Amino acid sequence: MHKDSHDEKKSPAQTARVKLLAFAVKAGLPILIVLTGLGFLEYQINSRPKADRQQMQRQARLITVETVRKQQGNAVVTGMGTVAPSRQVVVCPEISGVITSIDAAVIPGGSVKAGQILYTVDCRDYQAVVKQRESELARAQLDLKMEEGNQMVARQEYELLEDIIQESDMELVLRKPQLESARQSLEAARAAFEKAELDVERCSIRAPFNAIIKSRLADLGARVSPSTPLVELTGTDEYWIEVKVFMNQLGWVEIPSDFATTGSAVRIYNSAIWPDTVYMDGKVIRLLAQLEEKGLLARLLVAVEDPLHLRRPSALAPLLIGSYVRAEIIGRPVSGVVAVSRAHVRDGDTVWVMNEDDALEIRPVKIAYSNPETVFITDGLQDGERLVTTMISAPVNGLPLRVEPAAQSADSETAVTSSALPGAGL
Repeated sequence: MHKDSHDEKKSPAQTARVKLLAFAVKAGLPILIVLTGLGFLEYQINSRPKADRQQMQRQARLITVETVRKQQGNAVVTGMGTVAPSRQVVVCPEISGVITSIDAAVIPGGSVKAGQILYTVDCRDYQAVVKQRESELARAQLDLKMEEGNQMVARQEYELLEDIIQESDMELVLRKPQLESARQSLEAARAAFEKAELDVERCSIRAPFNAIIKSRLADLGARVSPSTPLVELTGTDEYWIEVKVFMNQLGWVEIPSDFATTGSAVRIYNSAIWPDTVYMDGKVIRLLAQLEEKGLLARLLVAVEDPLHLRRPSALAPLLIGSYVRAEIIGRPVSGVVAVSRAHVRDGDTVWVMNEDDALEIRPVKIAYSNPETVFITDGLQDGERLVTTMISAPVNGLPLRVEPAAQSADSETAVTSSALPGAGL
């Protein structure tokens, strides 16, 4: 009882200290907990394992390549052209008369040979003239012989009267004017006879050269004269092709200055009727003086012999007039060039090369000439270098490259074929 009464009698100061301590404990405990948590968190952050920063490696691009090889051969200039006849003529008779016969080959598309009789004109009137001129020729020959006999008599008389006849009268006494007149009459009679025989021969109208009948213009029974067209012929021994090429490619083409020299050989391709690998042979014969009007291209005249295979039969379809064909002109020889597909030339005059460090190298090159499919390079590529044939987005020098072993092996086997110079070995 005494102890309880003592506790009940605490001083006010003690009571205040107790209350202050209780408040401090209540207020400081949450702060302590928060500070303890922050310290633990900092410890966790500082004590966690750290990864070393490494530079990101550039991944090598997967590509395909071609191993380039320098070739020797002939420049090939490509152009397009249209087939046209080298000979085309409308045949007319040289005499007048009625057509009595027509050869069976004289129909459109028919083939005739040089000298073959196409039409026959009634020649009876001309044969009668031949007989008349023959008679006149015989009479003129007789007159000349008689005059030659008179010459002998006149000379004998002159020898007897030589002292009496004056020199100025000697020509008349010897009958020289009469002899000259007889000779001229004979020549005229002979010329008339030959003309009559020629008219009979002209009654048979012949083909002037090997030809195809383009059109028949006169029929049996028609009366014709020298101004009457009979038939239109197209020569078959040779066709011409007017090939259009770029002006800067003319330097590679051999153009003959006359028919005694030979121009560049030409391969004629007609994809409309022939397989892509089949061609006919031709040759350049002239450079036409005028440029092609629309495209300002140079025009070369190419000759193709026996285009219809009439002299040498062939299973190949004939080359027809009006066909639009492609010509490959085998030009002057060149050496040390690399043939590259046009698709592998970048920005007009650069190529991509995989160098010895297996990195991309963007390299400028010197182009000698080109055609629609191939570019021919004389400087900038060496034997054995690897040409990048894959399209690379955002290419930069030094870009790492890699080639699959199987693809690289296959490429090494085909590189020479793919870059072979057209016309090599010709």
